[in-house]
Amino acid sequence: MKKILAIILAGLMLFACGCEKDSNDKEDLKEETTSINTLTKSETTTSIPEANTSEMVDYLAFKAKDDATTATDEDINTAIKWLRTNVYNIFDNNENMENTMYYGELLEYKYKDSENELETLGFQAFKTVKYVYRGIESPSDDVTKQNLNELIEMLEMA
Repeated sequence: MKKILAIILAGLMLFACGCEKDSNDKEDLKEETTSINTLTKSETTTSIPEANTSEMVDYLAFKAKDDATTATDEDINTAIKWLRTNVYNIFDNNENMENTMYYGELLEYKYKDSENELETLGFQAFKTVKYVYRGIESPSDDVTKQNLNELIEMLEMA
């Protein structure tokens, strides 16, 4: 009987020690997870996404939206001039496609809901490039050619 009682007591002690360890491990894991989540959030707000991703397209759009609130006439003229100068080589490299999307969205957001033709021009620039940039379309696709031709016409009129 003493042996059975000793085994039961030993089992209870092991169980009690095991539970305490598990709860401490859970607390440590919770603290570690919290610090990782905090780190991830702060890194996200300060880092630039990888090129040719939807995240980069969104990043450029949100940056342009923020910048549009303080954009001056000079900033708008710079955007239009850049688009006019580079419209025939917007697909040449990532920098050109990123600039096209950024300047397009800058114009669109600056003139959002104003019925200004620059809002439409900006959206046209953005949509012409965003699918090619992410590799969904190519510059030789019919829809891309059509979008580019519409952008060229809009820039001639702006």
